[in-house]
Amino acid sequence: MAPVDTTKAETEPVEEISELVCVRRRDVHEQQRHPVRRTVAFLVDAGLHLAVALSAWRLFATAVPDAHFWWQVEVAVTAYALVSCAHRVFLQRLIGATIGKALVGLCLVMRDTRDRPELMDLVRDWFIGCAMIILLMPTSLVMGLMSL
Repeated sequence: MAPVDTTKAETEPVEEISELVCVRRRDVHEQQRHPVRRTVAFLVDAGLHLAVALSAWRLFATAVPDAHFWWQVEVAVTAYALVSCAHRVFLQRLIGATIGKALVGLCLVMRDTRDRPELMDLVRDWFIGCAMIILLMPTSLVMGLMSL
């Protein structure tokens, strides 16, 4: 067998899906990762989106008491998607962070220039996140049922 040349693999940068990276506000020009802060920020943001969705569900169920259950679910899912998009795309474009990221001191910047992300980059990442949730949800439900 011929020896494997590892020098090329070590010097080439790893290609990533997104050009966006989360950094601490005071360390915008450094390359540090913050997995705990990112997890806390995600949980705060997801909790906020879920609270709005459940509030919309409750308001719709109160306003239209004879509405079918699946209509109520549709209202909740639509509210979740709308508030998630507004929060993760438009608010993040304006202030550079979601509420969760701001609470833990993170902001989202472009990987190469360290500038605020462009609107289309945020939209693309939001759609990728939605697709991942839709694709992974059935798998997680099956795994959860199998563990019972």
